[in-house]
Amino acid sequence: APQSDVPTAAAALRKRLERASGGLRARGLAFSARTDRGVHAEQNFATCYFVEEVFQNETVLETLLQEVALHREDGLRDVEACRVPWNVHARAIGTGKHYRYRLAGGHPPKLIEMVAEVGRRKPGMPHEIDPHLLDIWQVHPPLDPELMQLAAYHLVGTHDFSSFRGGPIDNRPPVRTVTDIFVTDFGDEIVVDVFGQGFLRKMVRIIVGTLAEVGVGLRQADSLPQVLAHRNRQAAGITAPARGLTLMTVETEKDWFERIPED
Repeated sequence: APQSDVPTAAAALRKRLERASGGLRARGLAFSARTDRGVHAEQNFATCYFVEEVFQNETVLETLLQEVALHREDGLRDVEACRVPWNVHARAIGTGKHYRYRLAGGHPPKLIEMVAEVGRRKPGMPHEIDPHLLDIWQVHPPLDPELMQLAAYHLVGTHDFSSFRGGPIDNRPPVRTVTDIFVTDFGDEIVVDVFGQGFLRKMVRIIVGTLAEVGVGLRQADSLPQVLAHRNRQAAGITAPARGLTLMTVETEKDWFERIPED
């Protein structure tokens, strides 16, 4: 959904498309993976179309693609653009996603509050916090990554993830397949890598929040099967803050950046 108070990839891309097309409107702009406010993305795919006949001209279209891919100071990096068949849609081409979450325990409450305060400010406002800290979820108690990994094993596989679905609830089925979860201790931070075919709204953040509760001793690692069985959001843990989450990759069956002639 549009988020007028923060910069978004959708807004930046739409502006690029408008500029490259001479002010024409791109229709049906969609992304392979939707991200919440404050979530980063290293890779994503988007599709859109133009109804104007001028883009039937190959030279005009190629110029548009080149303009869209030009580097600009809008927060988008390493943009590639190509033409695809009319029936290719961003939401349908993904076969898997990899999310990474960074968190760290043992931080003083004062620092945690300072980081949270920066997050509540409008983008661009000055602050004295190390930028590195703004992409990590800091918690006060120490975290036990081994217990977190033991708990994570119970979430791998195909399950009803209703307990890990954030609101508002939509009509999408709650059954999802998580192929792997790895919890890695890097000393100054813990990284949780989650791989799956598709995810519910805020599902990865709720998974991490629940694993963090295990890591600080608020719940047992072997309680996760019961959490799944409840199929109730209240059974799972807190929703981890958006700032620690990054969409790393979107897997596709083929390389869409081969220049494909339209049928």
